[in-house]
Amino acid sequence: METVGTNVTVEGDDIDVAALTEAIQHTGAVVHSIDEIVAGAYLLDNKPRSR
Repeated sequence: METVGTNVTVEGDDIDVAALTEAIQHTGAVVHSIDEIVAGAYLLDNKPRSR
């Protein structure tokens, strides 16, 4: 079976991580890790995913 990685960026206030993870898993995807969390005002720096 081939797997495909993707990056997801979620912005907002009071994000329910458990509910977000459950919603992602409900689609058939699996959350393997959360690589970065940023709090406060920032500029989004898009980093291309390397394979």
